[in-house]
Amino acid sequence: MKQERLFAALGGVDPALLERSERPGRRRAWPAAVGALAACAALLAAVWLPQPGQRGPLPVEPLEPDISPPTQTLRFTGGDVGGLHLCSIQYGPAPNAGFAIYVNEEIYTASEEDGAYVIRPISPLPEEFPPIDLTITHMEGRCDKAAAMESVTRQLAETYAQVSEAEKTESALFRTAGDGTAWDDAQAMVLCVDDGYGGSFVLTARYFTEAAEGHGVRFRDMMDTFTVVYEGFTTSPAWVGELQTVTDQLMKAIFSDQISTVPDLLAEDAAVYGYGEDVSGDISVAAIDYTPDDDQSPASAVVSVKHRISTEDSYNYLTMELDYTGGQWLLRWAGIEK
Repeated sequence: MKQERLFAALGGVDPALLERSERPGRRRAWPAAVGALAACAALLAAVWLPQPGQRGPLPVEPLEPDISPPTQTLRFTGGDVGGLHLCSIQYGPAPNAGFAIYVNEEIYTASEEDGAYVIRPISPLPEEFPPIDLTITHMEGRCDKAAAMESVTRQLAETYAQVSEAEKTESALFRTAGDGTAWDDAQAMVLCVDDGYGGSFVLTARYFTEAAEGHGVRFRDMMDTFTVVYEGFTTSPAWVGELQTVTDQLMKAIFSDQISTVPDLLAEDAAVYGYGEDVSGDISVAAIDYTPDDDQSPASAVVSVKHRISTEDSYNYLTMELDYTGGQWLLRWAGIEK
């Protein structure tokens, strides 16, 4: 039973951990809040929570920036698999911008705790193991992604033995840290994303080496689905929310091999080619992209779900072709593509 719980709690990683976990050895005092941020309820200003004996980084002074609200328009220009990521929408603590992130509810729970959004595995680890979680917080004021990452880096350097160079994208910075390669060495990933208002969202994943190929990979996929959602954006036009809702229901039905449970979402003579078995408990989703035939009044849309079943495998794509008829999205065809 202990072996089965460990295998599930680590996200389906190599069960060689089971043998190593039985050996006597060192145990590290795991920081209770590695890079944790707490938001002030009134000002939503982020602060660090250093551990006793630790010196946290200098706080970033809040600033009322003279920044015009960003404009977010409905543009589905696409990349390799589409343009707009809606995913499962969960709103964060930013005053004018929330966020969307996909969470597989078969594997993880998500809750708001002290101004942060925390994602944890459903299967608990034994008490002797360090915690595994993904925390999303918000820094407001003079806290664009560069300033946020600077603060994060100072904290990581005080907590971990090694800190990587930052990887830069157009709207985000990514950095990793760790204490080594032993099976129980602490590891972390941090993603800082501009919120468009002079602030930044900070995503911090904690795990340890043996869980890197399980929860570590899944947390990185979740980070890839993270999208800033600006106030009022998701309410117009109506078909956007309807498409997201239908997609979520169809995904669950196809991945669980229960397409017969959603007959009202199927067009006449719909063809669906899934995995032929229930894989819903193993799915790790990295992106959900929507490409309609028209930005404002679509008649059809293609939805591509970038995902993998095993965290050691490459990505597959669940492609769904839908028609918008009589104010309702209906699935015409679905299949799995490499």
